[in-house]
Amino acid sequence: MLLLVTKGRKSGRQRSIPLLYIKDAQNSFLCAASFGGSPSHPDWYWNVHSAKVVTIRVGVKTLKAVPQILKGNERHEAWRKLIAYYPAFANYQTSTEREIPVIRFVETD
Repeated sequence: MLLLVTKGRKSGRQRSIPLLYIKDAQNSFLCAASFGGSPSHPDWYWNVHSAKVVTIRVGVKTLKAVPQILKGNERHEAWRKLIAYYPAFANYQTSTEREIPVIRFVETD
């Protein structure tokens, strides 16, 4: 799990949420905004959507990261990797009409 730390887009307060992730490349991490297959995106997704930089904690490291909401083939390939790691994501997708977003967090300096 990684700990995502964002600023609430409405409240302005710091928010933290643990997320399942897979390492995508040397300095990036993939997460799914699955919300258990709920019909709407989780609140943290909207905070990330409006953020230019977030903080993530992975193990003992705290990192600044740029969130990228993946689209098209890039999303498809990342989604395939996430399902291979955690097959329940496929069940979540069949439980909802929305396309579950995939976010890549790219470590920045």
